[in-house]
Amino acid sequence: MAPLNLQAYHENGYLIVRDLLHPDELTALCDATDYAVAQKIEPILFEQETPEACAAVPQLYKDERGRVFRRLNRVIDRGGAFSQIVSGPLAQATTQLLPSPFGVCLNRHNMVMLKAPFNPAPVLWHQDAAVWDEGTFAHLSTIVALDDFLPENGCLEVVPGSHHAGPVGLGWEENTERIAQTCRRDIEQHAVKVDLKAGDAVFFHGLLLHGSAGNNSTHTRRSLTVAFFPGDLRTVSTRTGAGAPETLMLS
Repeated sequence: MAPLNLQAYHENGYLIVRDLLHPDELTALCDATDYAVAQKIEPILFEQETPEACAAVPQLYKDERGRVFRRLNRVIDRGGAFSQIVSGPLAQATTQLLPSPFGVCLNRHNMVMLKAPFNPAPVLWHQDAAVWDEGTFAHLSTIVALDDFLPENGCLEVVPGSHHAGPVGLGWEENTERIAQTCRRDIEQHAVKVDLKAGDAVFFHGLLLHGSAGNNSTHTRRSLTVAFFPGDLRTVSTRTGAGAPETLMLS
């Protein structure tokens, strides 16, 4: 893998890596995702939007009760393409961005976001590390695009350099509420849309402000999302109710 632009990463808080996945890897990842959706393989997290708000979402992305799939959880545990991509190209890139040893936390931030067509649900502006990590706030989030990220399908948005300001409240509710209250101007003035093609990846600091709008398009917008943590993960919070961290060391 070519050297990454570490200066840009540290300055902006995020770094795009084009064509991280080989076409065969991308196809395998998409096939594994489509199979899990079609077979409704748990664990799955559902949207909190009302059935009426999600009425236009295709039935493929709903269960028998009409609940809309938000994400496939614990995808590394599913093996196959999911674990191969994480331990292969994602881990290889991460060696340039995090000190060794590092690993992933299997019961946190280990998922495929689905963003079904006509799903209006946004991802609120937040900081990953402020939600998951109560220690060094040093973890690295990664998103691999399975489909092109476009404004109309709810592409990722970030505020460059916002990671330098530190955590804005701890825990999901406090973090999202405080960001909405205190960071609105920064978001309105400085947020940028992250342009990704299928197979591209973005690596970003755990304290970078980011979010996304709903998917107003006719196509799904899928992405593999994994967080890497330096050290032995003892600083990872149990505040979310996920239990003690389950560690998979990769370096």
